[in-house]
Amino acid sequence: MNSKKSMGLILCTLMWNLVFGQINEQKQFRFLYHKNWESQLNKKPKDQKKWQDFELFAYMHARYAVPEEKTLPLVFNVLESSESRKISMEMAESQIQILNDAFAGKFEEKDHYYKDRMAGDSKIRFCFGSPQGNKAEINYKTLNLPVSVENLANLSDKKYGIEGAKKDEYINIWIVDLPDRMGGFALLPDVDESMDGIYIDPDYFGLNPDQKDYSQGRTLVHLMGQYLGLQPLWTNLDCQDDGVEDTPTHNAPNYGCYGYSHVSLCAGNEEEMIGNFMDAGLDECSSMFTKGQVARIHANLSERGYRNNLKNGKKVCEKPLNEEMVENRNQIPENLEIIPNPTSGQAEIRFTLKNPEAINLSIYNTTGALILKTSVQDLGERSGHIMLDMSQYPNGQYIVELKTYSNTITKTFLKF
Repeated sequence: MNSKKSMGLILCTLMWNLVFGQINEQKQFRFLYHKNWESQLNKKPKDQKKWQDFELFAYMHARYAVPEEKTLPLVFNVLESSESRKISMEMAESQIQILNDAFAGKFEEKDHYYKDRMAGDSKIRFCFGSPQGNKAEINYKTLNLPVSVENLANLSDKKYGIEGAKKDEYINIWIVDLPDRMGGFALLPDVDESMDGIYIDPDYFGLNPDQKDYSQGRTLVHLMGQYLGLQPLWTNLDCQDDGVEDTPTHNAPNYGCYGYSHVSLCAGNEEEMIGNFMDAGLDECSSMFTKGQVARIHANLSERGYRNNLKNGKKVCEKPLNEEMVENRNQIPENLEIIPNPTSGQAEIRFTLKNPEAINLSIYNTTGALILKTSVQDLGERSGHIMLDMSQYPNGQYIVELKTYSNTITKTFLKF
C-alpha cells in the first residue's frame, strides 16, 4: 500500500513538474500578441478607402520604385516607475545602433534558407530627434498609475504621461512597463493620432543581459517595422495575408527557433518563414527583412505614403554627422589631425587655424549623438593641440568637429 502511494506521489510530482515547467517556459516569452490586447492590436486605419488605395500603390511601388536613403528621427519618452528598469542615454544609443544595423542588413545570415529574399541594406537609418524647444534627448516622467489595456491612451496624454514630439514628424517611442508580458506594440498609420508611435517595455529595450532570449534589442526592430507599415507575419488574424509578396502566410506567432522554416497550418502554404524580424522569435533567431517588406516601408515613406513627413529634410532630426557633409559646407584651408589614428584610447588632436580664435571641440558617434564637448580660449596662437582620452568609450568610428567663429573642420577617427 505504501509503495503504491509512493509511486502515485512520484507520478503526481512528475506531472506537476512537467506542467509547471511548461508554464514557466511559456512565461519566458515576451509576447507581441496577446488575447487581452485584441481590441488594441486589431485596430484598423480610419479611412479604409484610402488604405485600399495605398495597398494598390504599395504593390506598384514595390515593383518599380528605386529606394532612396532616409534618416528618420526618434524621440524617446520614458515613463518610469519604482520597479522599472532605468533607461540611460547609453542604452538609447545602443538601441539606435541596433536599429541601424538591422535595417542595414548586418544581422543577415548569408547561408540562410531564404537568402534570395533578404533585403540587404534598406537604406533607412535612425538617429536622435531634435524637436524645437526640447533640448533633452530623452524625456523622463514618473508614472503614478498602473498600466492596463484600458488606459493606454494615458501614456501619450500630457497630464498623465508624456505627449511626445509632433507625431507626423517624429517617431515617438514610449518606454513603459507593460502588463501581460507584452514586449511592446506599435500603431499602424492612420489608427490613432493621439497615440501614434511605438510602445516598448523597458526590459526589452537596448542591450539587456538580464533577458536571456531577448537581450539584443531586436524587439524594437519588429515594432519599428510595424510602425512603418508592416504587418506581423501572422497579421493578428489567423492566416491573413500581410500584403507582402515574398512572405508566406502564418497562422500564429513563432516564439522559438525552428531552423529556417516551420510547418504552416494555413491552406495553400506548406511552411512559415523563420528568422524574419516581423515574426515573434528569439533575438538570436531574428535577422532579416525581405525585399518586399523593405519596398513596402519605402512606399509608406514616399510622397503618397502615410509616413511621408518623416523624410522632410527641414523636419527630421540632425542627421548623423559625416566628414564629407560638413566639409562640403565649409571649404576651408585649416588643418585638423588626430594622432594616432586609429587609437586604442589616448590620442592628440592637433589643429591649425587661419586666424587665432577661440574654439569649440565636439566628438560625436556615428548615430550623431554628442559624447564629448570642450572649449579652448583664444590664446593668440594659430596652432594648438588637445589631448583626448577615449578609453572609456566603446570601439567604433567617431567624428571630431572643431568650430571657430568663422569656420568648422571635421575629421573621423577609429577607436579599437
